[in-house]
Amino acid sequence: MDLRHLRFFLAVVDEGGFRRASHALYVGQPAVSRTLRQLEHEMGVSLFNRSARGIELTDAGVELVEHARLVVATADLARDAMRKHAARRSVLRIGAGPLCAGELTDPIVRRFLHSHPDLEVTVDGVAFRDQIGDVLAGDTDVAIVRGPIVHPDLDVTPIATEPRSLMVGLDHDFAGDEEVDIEDVLLHPTAPLDAPADWAPFWQLDERRGRPNHLRGADPATSIRALRHTVAGGSSVITVPDSMRRLAPSPLTAYVRVRNLEPSTIAIVRRRRDRRDVTTEFVDQAAETAERHIDLLKGAEVVR
Repeated sequence: MDLRHLRFFLAVVDEGGFRRASHALYVGQPAVSRTLRQLEHEMGVSLFNRSARGIELTDAGVELVEHARLVVATADLARDAMRKHAARRSVLRIGAGPLCAGELTDPIVRRFLHSHPDLEVTVDGVAFRDQIGDVLAGDTDVAIVRGPIVHPDLDVTPIATEPRSLMVGLDHDFAGDEEVDIEDVLLHPTAPLDAPADWAPFWQLDERRGRPNHLRGADPATSIRALRHTVAGGSSVITVPDSMRRLAPSPLTAYVRVRNLEPSTIAIVRRRRDRRDVTTEFVDQAAETAERHIDLLKGAEVVR
């Protein structure tokens, strides 16, 4: 049992259901269900009675609520105390990955490192299906992310936009095309994503289509690798950052440009209550670096 299990459990209790809990946690509903099943398996008890009318705590679930709240509250107090120590030690923890900002990622991180030689800096990857979880939990101070990202506890600063491309299997009708129109793309099913409910529809084209049209029978992808295999093995498509064709080429898939498709947004996120100079400097420098090196990211535009 870990704190994440207990946090998910309390979110389901407080929100009154798995779907609402997934929105509050900013993760996909399958991840919430899977985590709660793991917790029940580890505890050896059922925590919820599930029915068509919804969920209801079992006697064991009712008892666990009190213990879980105490454990989580104690952990939060300990984390806050350690954050104060970390702030005094001048540490910045950055979440970043090659696909977060394409060819702008390295210049952004390198410039900050060079301008703060006495600062202790760590750089960790950003999860495919939960870009902001570590920031919200306080494990990361700032992160370079792909929008759309909206959360009441975060400051989100867009720094650039980049065109999206269509990833298709080599046997797909679009595989030999240089460019297709978005209206033609909308006729094809998209690969489903195991990702937050207000992030996945943008990449799956649900918003543009006005409804979902996911590939039937396909498991929601939890990683770039899983997404690539879903697309390679069927008739589905998915939109991705255009830089993915350069930074993550694959013999299993092809990339096609799309006319009349909204670009993706690259942004820097930090906790809204984190007003330290060091995080502010990272955000400001990231925007300046994006403007200075925007030509590295083909087709991209600076957000001013």
